[in-house]
Amino acid sequence: MSNLIEKVVSQVFIEKSLQDFYCAGGTCAGWERNVIDQPTAVKNIISNGAERIAASIGVGEHIDQEVARMIDHTLLKPDATPKEIKTLCEEARTYSFASVCVNPSHVSMCKDLLKGSKVKVCTVIGFPLGATTTETKRFEAEQALQNGAQEIDMVINIGMLKQGENEYVFNDINQVVLAAKKFGAVC
Repeated sequence: MSNLIEKVVSQVFIEKSLQDFYCAGGTCAGWERNVIDQPTAVKNIISNGAERIAASIGVGEHIDQEVARMIDHTLLKPDATPKEIKTLCEEARTYSFASVCVNPSHVSMCKDLLKGSKVKVCTVIGFPLGATTTETKRFEAEQALQNGAQEIDMVINIGMLKQGENEYVFNDINQVVLAAKKFGAVC
């Protein structure tokens, strides 16, 4: 179990480092656009083992096909409209992105919009804070999977991780993974 926690902590630090890299000048507004603005950096991240990269609406026409297949086309803002979600899915289908990543309330819509395509539907459990209970996260994951999610991301309880509550963090992750496994989904 400690090996899993070490991997999670390592990944958190990697993500923080990447965010710092992309958030030059102290602002992260639109940092996902760096898929367009910094193609060399993106290719470097890919060559160092990244399997997926997030990108927001409007990036498709500027991306080469190699990178496009690795993009999680993401729209997680709380005020995303159905029209914006439709645009997200249309772009993902047009440019053959790996997935769309949306809040759980949009999973069913995305499933319908992407039917017949290779684009997967992904959602994030416990977003944005990770501070909901493990039971709530498991329920949220199961509901999203029933609604058509094929991939699950999750936000762990960072406070518990910082406190050294490794068993809690392990169980938190494990319950969501078990839900995904039950549906044959990636987590």
